Amino acid sequence: MHIRLNAMTREIRFHSDRNFNVPCYRKGICPKMGTSMARTTAKSAKLEDCNCLAVRQAARHVTQFYDRFLAKIGIRTTQFAILDHLRKSGPMTVNALATELVMDRTTMGRNILPLQRDGLVAVVTDETDRRRRGLILTEAGCRA
Repeated sequence: MHIRLNAMTREIRFHSDRNFNVPCYRKGICPKMGTSMARTTAKSAKLEDCNCLAVRQAARHVTQFYDRFLAKIGIRTTQFAILDHLRKSGPMTVNALATELVMDRTTMGRNILPLQRDGLVAVVTDETDRRRRGLILTEAGCRA
């Protein structure tokens, strides 16, 4: 797989000779390898033939590409996703936001702390249930 990232035009081009329409690890079977992953040996498995691995690598490259641009304002792509979602959806609980962004609760907490420290989001306690914490976007967070 080849990924070309053009910083000037922000264009991302993928080139691959693989068929990305085939899901890879479905029920423990890798269609590309045509065998059960549990029975696959190191000699017969070729990880470079795995669509799942290729897509994950591509996602990491794309994330690194955007992280370089967002570093100028001091946030990462995951933090940008949090700010953008709060901007579009309004205040919500930490657990609801984690579910919507397909993040586990721990990862969400680690990403919220720097945003809170920098004054981009505020953590508020729910008035009806003091155990629930909600996130709101601050004015600085709207400008970021």
